[in-house]
Amino acid sequence: MVDSSCATATGCHTTTLTGNQLLPGCTDSTACNYNALAGVDDGSCILPDGCTDSTAFNYDPTAVCDDGSCMPVVTGCTDSLASNYNPLANTDDGSCITAASMCCNTSAYGSAVANSIALVSISTCDYLTEYSTISGVDANTSYTAAVTGANAAPGWITVYEGSSCGNFIGEGPSPLTFTSTVAGTYYIHWSVDNTCATATGCHSTSIQGNAPIIPGCTNPLAVNYNAAANQDDGSCVLAGCVSGIGANSESFEDPAVALYGQGPWANWTLNATTNTFTGTNAWRKDNLGTGSGGTGPTNGAPSLDGDYYLYCETSGQYGKVADLESGCVDLSNFSDPTFVAGYHMAGATMGVLNIDVSTDGGTVWTNEWTMSGDQGTSWLEAVVPLTSYAGQIV
Repeated sequence: MVDSSCATATGCHTTTLTGNQLLPGCTDSTACNYNALAGVDDGSCILPDGCTDSTAFNYDPTAVCDDGSCMPVVTGCTDSLASNYNPLANTDDGSCITAASMCCNTSAYGSAVANSIALVSISTCDYLTEYSTISGVDANTSYTAAVTGANAAPGWITVYEGSSCGNFIGEGPSPLTFTSTVAGTYYIHWSVDNTCATATGCHSTSIQGNAPIIPGCTNPLAVNYNAAANQDDGSCVLAGCVSGIGANSESFEDPAVALYGQGPWANWTLNATTNTFTGTNAWRKDNLGTGSGGTGPTNGAPSLDGDYYLYCETSGQYGKVADLESGCVDLSNFSDPTFVAGYHMAGATMGVLNIDVSTDGGTVWTNEWTMSGDQGTSWLEAVVPLTSYAGQIV
């Protein structure tokens, strides 16, 4: 034909005939090897069978055709019982923290005044059913609490602040190092393990202060007093008094000073240089009675003036010396001054109490009154005439 109108024409023309064979291949559009040019499926289709990304969480090394299921790796704690459990994590990174047990015992036993740079014994007979009261804790300071004994293997320690089971500070096996948040009193609970199991029997407990040692003069009365120092280095220089307060009294009632605290007091200071007592046993605040039977005031009994008094805990501290020194006192306006002090000296092995006076800031002392031995169970008064010091600053 000439064209589609079926027109005809004569003359010789060359004609050919070509066969068109269909291209074999995968005709499944969902297959990884789909061939859009294939006209006939040859059974070679490879269908999606898993995640082929080797960096994915669910990588399948046997898969040859990715099915789009790959999930990224999310690290974190995968233990649903841990305190830092991450429900989005699919790969555990070892960061899980065991949920807090927060053991809270109800029986109190043992107490101590913490020392930011030294080891202090709390008790030699704490049960793993009790907590101990620790006063004098500095703010933002590291301490290590420890318990040893038959049932402490190694034992479990829980620390609170504010009240016996108040603000949770930390917990863990003994020895436990924790950092205080505020200055004040802390409560350390002793248990067998993190299930808060309890056990009786005597166990030794202690608290170690981990603050860096800063040597210097720790006597506020010295001219070179260093408020930042926490260890006295014997360098204190006491100058003669050039001024002082007049008549005053002190009954050690300051609520800011914790039980068994050693100050600070308005006009009195424990001389750290001459003190030979260990820990916080020298001239400490109390009204609960001394730790030894047959000595001192009874528990809760008022002192001669007010509710509180200072005493030296001499258990295991025999033959020690502790000097409690006043600030400078101006006697310029007094013609017949007198120093009056209440004292209580009950006990078969009672030591010696001296009242000395210095006119040169503590370099030379003159003894004006002394008492020794058992003086019975009543509060008594020492009345010390200071007439010879009238008109001076002592």
